[in-house]
Amino acid sequence: MAAYWRIAEARVLDDHAILVRFTDGLEGVVRFSPDFFQGVFSHLCDPVKFREVAVVDGAVTWPGGLDLAPDAMYQDIKLHGEQMAGLDKETKDAVRKPGTWSALPKAKADWDSSNTNEDIALTLSGDGE
Repeated sequence: MAAYWRIAEARVLDDHAILVRFTDGLEGVVRFSPDFFQGVFSHLCDPVKFREVAVVDGAVTWPGGLDLAPDAMYQDIKLHGEQMAGLDKETKDAVRKPGTWSALPKAKADWDSSNTNEDIALTLSGDGE
Protein backbone atom coordinates (compact mmCIF):
# COMPACT_ATOMS: atom_id res chain seq x y z
CA MET A 1 0.00 0.00 0.00
CA ALA A 2 1.32 3.44 -0.95
CA ALA A 3 2.01 6.04 1.73
CA TYR A 4 -1.05 8.27 2.23
CA TRP A 5 1.04 11.40 1.64
CA ARG A 6 2.16 10.40 -1.84
CA ILE A 7 0.80 12.61 -4.59
CA ALA A 8 -1.40 11.00 -7.22
CA GLU A 9 -1.97 14.03 -9.44
CA ALA A 10 -0.88 17.65 -9.80
CA ARG A 11 -2.35 20.35 -12.01
CA VAL A 12 -1.17 23.92 -12.64
CA LEU A 13 -3.76 26.52 -11.63
CA ASP A 14 -1.76 29.59 -12.59
CA ASP A 15 1.85 30.81 -12.79
CA HIS A 16 2.28 30.52 -9.00
CA ALA A 17 -0.07 27.75 -7.85
CA ILE A 18 -0.75 24.07 -8.36
CA LEU A 19 -3.58 21.84 -7.22
CA VAL A 20 -2.52 18.45 -5.85
CA ARG A 21 -4.42 15.27 -5.00
CA PHE A 22 -2.89 12.69 -2.67
CA THR A 23 -3.38 8.94 -2.88
CA ASP A 24 -5.85 9.04 0.02
CA GLY A 25 -8.02 11.61 -1.80
CA LEU A 26 -6.96 14.74 0.11
CA GLU A 27 -6.76 17.73 -2.25
CA GLY A 28 -5.33 21.20 -1.82
CA VAL A 29 -3.50 24.10 -3.37
CA VAL A 30 0.22 24.79 -3.20
CA ARG A 31 0.88 28.52 -3.65
CA PHE A 32 4.38 29.75 -4.40
CA SER A 33 5.52 33.09 -2.98
CA PRO A 34 8.11 35.18 -4.86
CA ASP A 35 10.70 34.04 -2.29
CA PHE A 36 10.27 30.45 -3.50
CA PHE A 37 11.74 31.32 -6.91
CA GLN A 38 15.36 31.58 -5.74
CA GLY A 39 18.42 29.37 -5.96
CA VAL A 40 17.76 26.04 -7.71
CA PHE A 41 14.10 27.03 -8.18
CA SER A 42 14.84 30.44 -9.77
CA HIS A 43 14.14 29.29 -13.34
CA LEU A 44 10.60 28.26 -12.32
CA CYS A 45 9.56 31.93 -12.21
CA ASP A 46 9.30 31.48 -16.00
CA PRO A 47 5.66 30.36 -16.46
CA VAL A 48 6.63 27.97 -19.26
CA LYS A 49 9.14 26.19 -16.98
CA PHE A 50 6.71 26.23 -14.01
CA ARG A 51 4.09 24.47 -16.14
CA GLU A 52 6.48 21.54 -16.68
CA VAL A 53 5.43 20.22 -13.26
CA ALA A 54 4.85 16.46 -13.04
CA VAL A 55 4.32 13.77 -10.45
CA VAL A 56 7.21 11.31 -10.20
CA ASP A 57 7.32 8.61 -7.55
CA GLY A 58 4.59 10.35 -5.55
CA ALA A 59 6.22 13.80 -5.45
CA VAL A 60 5.72 17.08 -7.32
CA THR A 61 8.76 17.46 -9.59
CA TRP A 62 10.19 19.58 -12.36
CA PRO A 63 12.85 18.67 -14.94
CA GLY A 64 16.35 18.64 -13.52
CA GLY A 65 15.46 16.61 -10.45
CA LEU A 66 13.73 19.42 -8.52
CA ASP A 67 11.02 18.19 -6.19
CA LEU A 68 8.96 19.17 -3.17
CA ALA A 69 8.54 17.11 0.01
CA PRO A 70 5.10 15.52 -0.26
CA ASP A 71 4.87 14.67 3.46
CA ALA A 72 5.23 18.33 4.54
CA MET A 73 2.86 19.39 1.75
CA TYR A 74 0.29 16.86 2.99
CA GLN A 75 0.48 18.14 6.57
CA ASP A 76 0.02 21.79 5.55
CA ILE A 77 -2.89 20.97 3.24
CA LYS A 78 -4.55 18.75 5.84
CA LEU A 79 -4.30 21.48 8.50
CA HIS A 80 -4.86 24.60 6.37
CA GLY A 81 -6.25 23.50 2.99
CA GLU A 82 -3.15 24.78 1.25
CA GLN A 83 0.62 25.05 1.42
CA MET A 84 2.42 28.35 0.95
CA ALA A 85 5.84 27.46 -0.45
CA GLY A 86 8.64 29.97 0.02
CA LEU A 87 7.29 31.63 3.16
CA ASP A 88 8.94 31.27 6.56
CA LYS A 89 6.87 29.94 9.47
CA GLU A 90 6.31 33.38 11.02
CA THR A 91 4.94 34.79 7.77
CA LYS A 92 2.75 31.71 7.19
CA ASP A 93 1.31 32.04 10.69
CA ALA A 94 0.63 35.75 10.13
CA VAL A 95 -1.28 35.26 6.88
CA ARG A 96 -3.25 32.35 8.33
CA LYS A 97 -4.86 34.48 11.03
CA PRO A 98 -8.65 34.42 10.76
CA GLY A 99 -9.88 37.05 8.34
CA THR A 100 -6.52 37.51 6.62
CA TRP A 101 -6.68 34.94 3.83
CA SER A 102 -9.81 33.42 2.37
CA ALA A 103 -9.99 30.74 -0.29
CA LEU A 104 -12.95 31.14 -2.66
CA PRO A 105 -14.09 28.40 -3.09
CA LYS A 106 -12.32 25.66 -1.13
CA ALA A 107 -9.80 23.74 -3.21
CA LYS A 108 -11.73 21.01 -4.99
CA ALA A 109 -11.51 19.90 -8.58
CA ASP A 110 -13.01 17.33 -10.86
CA TRP A 111 -9.54 16.81 -12.36
CA ASP A 112 -10.68 17.48 -15.87
CA SER A 113 -9.97 20.12 -18.47
CA SER A 114 -13.22 21.98 -17.77
CA ASN A 115 -11.67 23.59 -14.67
CA THR A 116 -10.05 26.97 -15.25
CA ASN A 117 -7.82 29.28 -13.27
CA GLU A 118 -10.98 31.02 -12.05
CA ASP A 119 -11.99 27.85 -10.14
CA ILE A 120 -9.67 28.81 -7.29
CA ALA A 121 -9.20 32.38 -6.06
CA LEU A 122 -7.26 33.80 -3.14
CA THR A 123 -7.80 37.23 -1.69
CA LEU A 124 -5.96 39.23 0.96
CA SER A 125 -7.97 41.45 3.26
CA GLY A 126 -7.27 45.15 2.95
CA ASP A 127 -6.73 45.79 6.67
CA GLY A 128 -3.30 44.07 6.81
CA GLU A 129 -4.09 42.28 10.06
